[in-house]
Amino acid sequence: MIYTENKAIEFLINNLDADDTATSSHWKKYHKDFSVGKDFDISGIVGFGGNSKKFRGIYKLAHIIFQNRYRRLGKDYSNFELIDSKASEMTKLQKRAYDLDVLRQTLTLSLLMNHFNEVGGGIGRSVAVIGDGFASLSLLLLMSGFAKKVVLVNLSKTLLVDLLYFQKYNNKNRLASFVLVTEKEDSNKVKDFDLIAIQASNHEFLKFFPIDIFINIASMQEMNPEVISGYFDDMREVAKRQDSFFYCCNRIEKTFPDGTTVRFRDYPWSSLDQVIIDELCPWHQKYYSLKPPFYHPYDGPIQHRLIKIAKDV
Repeated sequence: MIYTENKAIEFLINNLDADDTATSSHWKKYHKDFSVGKDFDISGIVGFGGNSKKFRGIYKLAHIIFQNRYRRLGKDYSNFELIDSKASEMTKLQKRAYDLDVLRQTLTLSLLMNHFNEVGGGIGRSVAVIGDGFASLSLLLLMSGFAKKVVLVNLSKTLLVDLLYFQKYNNKNRLASFVLVTEKEDSNKVKDFDLIAIQASNHEFLKFFPIDIFINIASMQEMNPEVISGYFDDMREVAKRQDSFFYCCNRIEKTFPDGTTVRFRDYPWSSLDQVIIDELCPWHQKYYSLKPPFYHPYDGPIQHRLIKIAKDV
């Protein structure tokens, strides 16, 4: 079935546990208190990314100062100021703070735009976002014009929040139409929509879309290994038909509450993949807080890698 806009949100509210069998113990922990009240009032949003109220007064000034070291990294990218202004507009209309989580998305998109402009453009018109937070990256992809179409995949609870925040922006400044697809037979019926949402339990639907770039930021590190392998299978199926790229930014190693450990190097990469970028992500090693020593390392180093996906694996 196909569910458009409000109907998509209603469907997800009624099917929040549809993909629990594929959920890692990490997300079972962080989703345990999630609930939806009247008027789409969401509570128990933990681990979804930053969602503070707008910074004001001295707190706003402090955040500007602490974010300056990250913004300096953006000077290497010709599109940073454009994306930065779009991110500011987005968070303003969503009535939330332009925090470090959003700034990291701004830097990531600036990096990708810089690279694909260098290779002549024309790539990245259809982008798959595997895991988002408050629809930040999905919105920026469409607002910037880098993507004409976004396919967004997420766990049902997180996907619901993505669509609610996408709609918050849309209600103020109509940008794009969105739809939820729940059966693979309908994947070819949604070409006219700008954002296509898919529940993680149906991630194999990705195979049926002409995706130019896949993006995953800090969420494969929260998936069980077999689920990660499933996404790689999807991407390689698409790459058999067309040139397709994958940008991946995840922790080098992470252990879940049940003892499962996932390692970046153990993802099902292929020696035939063309590696374009492979290094520690400069803007994803430390976060800041308003308490000394102000800048703090994450629980482990975070690597980012951009590849052209091998066709014959």
